[in-house]
Amino acid sequence: MPDYSQAKPTMAYAPLRLEDYDISPTHGFLPSEPPLRRLPDPYYAPWEDVMDRFNQYLLAHHIRRLVRKMPVLGTDKLATQAEYRRAFSILSFMAHAFVWGRNGAISEPAAEFLPASISVPWVAVAEFLQLNPVICCAAVCHWNWQVLDEEAADLMDIDNLGTIHTFSGSLDESWFYLVTTAIEAKCARGLNAILAATVGAEQDDIQQVTLALHQIAYSLGEANEILERMYERCDPYVFYWKI
Repeated sequence: MPDYSQAKPTMAYAPLRLEDYDISPTHGFLPSEPPLRRLPDPYYAPWEDVMDRFNQYLLAHHIRRLVRKMPVLGTDKLATQAEYRRAFSILSFMAHAFVWGRNGAISEPAAEFLPASISVPWVAVAEFLQLNPVICCAAVCHWNWQVLDEEAADLMDIDNLGTIHTFSGSLDESWFYLVTTAIEAKCARGLNAILAATVGAEQDDIQQVTLALHQIAYSLGEANEILERMYERCDPYVFYWKI
């Protein structure tokens, strides 16, 4: 009877590519290019006009009135993935602001329904992106950052990043989002190393596996260092009680 105990699988190993899973080799789960700061088609000006002064409108309790006045816009003029992401992010901000924003009456309760001007396009954009229509990490962190200095040695260093939108306009909220964003960027090294480790294991290359594991450990160390900076500019009291 043949002895198959030492036989290796004959199936060819196809190395995985991060790009095939919509993961950036340089930015991890963030887009490779900075998110759009405005939708290019003027058709979406009603949305962008609200976002231009979003914090002021929210502070003055004008959000609900403005959202109710907006037309119900379609999503057929969104042409790229980046535009859909921008649309999802700003619709998420407006939707949650509508729910919790008041019209000047302190006793006014949270809204139980969203008007069609928000709900219809939000659901359509969410379905395209295969997300649920609710604010999430992607909306406030992954697709809500900008590079401050294009000539910086490390473009994705946390001190070179800024948020595009926040609810409160506060440094604390912005910093909370940016810590997450910076961690995602730094962990791209680890994601690449995971793939390198799997290739090394498949090829019985102990040196490559060892190097990849060290890179994964280094990436996790960088992430921990960034996370430890959360308290620098995000006060727990402000974040919990004010934001």
